[in-house]
Amino acid sequence: ASEAAAEKMTLTSAGILNAGKIGCVGDHDLGSGLHVKTGDSGQSTLFQTTDNKLVLEDDGEVAMTMLGGTSSGAHICMGASDDADAMRITYDMQNNRFLLYTEDSERMRIDDAGKVGIQTSSPSAWLHVSQSGADDNDVALLLETTNTAERARMELKHPSAGRNYSMNLNSSGMHFGDTSTLEVFNISGSDCGIGITTPHGKLHIQEGSYALDGK
Repeated sequence: ASEAAAEKMTLTSAGILNAGKIGCVGDHDLGSGLHVKTGDSGQSTLFQTTDNKLVLEDDGEVAMTMLGGTSSGAHICMGASDDADAMRITYDMQNNRFLLYTEDSERMRIDDAGKVGIQTSSPSAWLHVSQSGADDNDVALLLETTNTAERARMELKHPSAGRNYSMNLNSSGMHFGDTSTLEVFNISGSDCGIGITTPHGKLHIQEGSYALDGK
C-alpha cells in the first residue's frame, strides 16, 4: 500500500525554511528539532528530551564551531521574554578572552594568560576573586565538607619543597601542617597550639618542641 504524501518542509520566496523535525545523514530519533547524525552514539535518551532543539551525534568525537572576525566576538545567549540575554557566554576574538555574563553583567573571565577572574575584569593571579562593595559578612571563597568525619582542606605545593603544606579545618578547629602531619600549628576557638592538637591556653606549646635563638 502506498503512503499518503504529507508536507514536511517548505521554503518561502523570502528564503525561509519551515520544517518540523529534521534529520541530517541518518534518521531523526533524538530531540524535537534538528538532529545532525553522522554516526550512532548508542544513546537513546536525552536530558529534557522533548525540549532539545539541536542534537549533534556521532559514534566518535563531535565538534561544533563558531567562526567570527578577528576584532569580533562569538556569543551564546540564553534568555526569555523579559531579557534576551539573561545569560551569555562570549569569546572575545580581539583580546583572546572568555567571558561569562548573567543579568547583563560580567561575572567571570579567563584572560589570554589563563588567569581566572571572578567579579573582576583584571585578574592579577591565577584565581582572583573580588568582593567590590562587599561587607564583612560576605564570603569570597568557601571550601566546605558536608561529612563531619572529614576535613575541609587546602594545600600549597612547590616542586622543590618535597612535600605539600596544608591548611585544614575539622571539628576540633583550624590546623596547619604538611601532608605527613596535618596538625602542627592548631587554632581552637581563641587558643593556639604548636604541636598540641587541642590547646588549653592562648599559646600552648608542646614540651620540648621549641627553641630560642636557635638553641
